[in-house]
Amino acid sequence: MDFTFSPRQLAIAIAAAIPLAVSAAETPMVATSQNGFAGYDHPNQYIGVPTTKLADNMMPVISHPTQERETRQKLANIEKKTG
Repeated sequence: MDFTFSPRQLAIAIAAAIPLAVSAAETPMVATSQNGFAGYDHPNQYIGVPTTKLADNMMPVISHPTQERETRQKLANIEKKTG
């Protein structure tokens, strides 16, 4: 099978394909933070939050006080059950 196109047909095909390529290249909308929904990470959401260094050989971490309280409570409950 031999496909040959005249320069005019090729120009028409390219001109028809350009709008499709441009619309496919649009960037997605920026994600917005939704407070109260756990599990959603957004770009640069922790960029201004101070970090806590746990040890010299570890990377700094971001402290989450509510998660820490919940974890300590769960550990205390387990300790009460197991002794």
